Amino acid sequence: MDYLSKLLAEIESKFNKIIKINNNLKDENILLREKNEKLLQEIKNKESEIIELKEKIYKLKIFNTFESEKDNKEAKNRINELVRGIDKCISLLND
Repeated sequence: MDYLSKLLAEIESKFNKIIKINNNLKDENILLREKNEKLLQEIKNKESEIIELKEKIYKLKIFNTFESEKDNKEAKNRINELVRGIDKCISLLND
């Protein structure tokens, strides 16, 4: 009987260790999920920032094109590109 009680105590001890490890892993999983969500939100914010900066660069290029008289052809091309974009938007609205 003594052997069985020792064996049972060992099994109980190992079972308690497994439960403890499982609980620790659950807690770690929760933390990692929260960190993942934060990182995903940060990525979205950075992507928005990149889009805004690209728009600023585009506007600056247009402004600089209009500012220099040497690049009249490039200015005309940019104006035509803008007009085409506006025309596309209008055609989408009309459909």
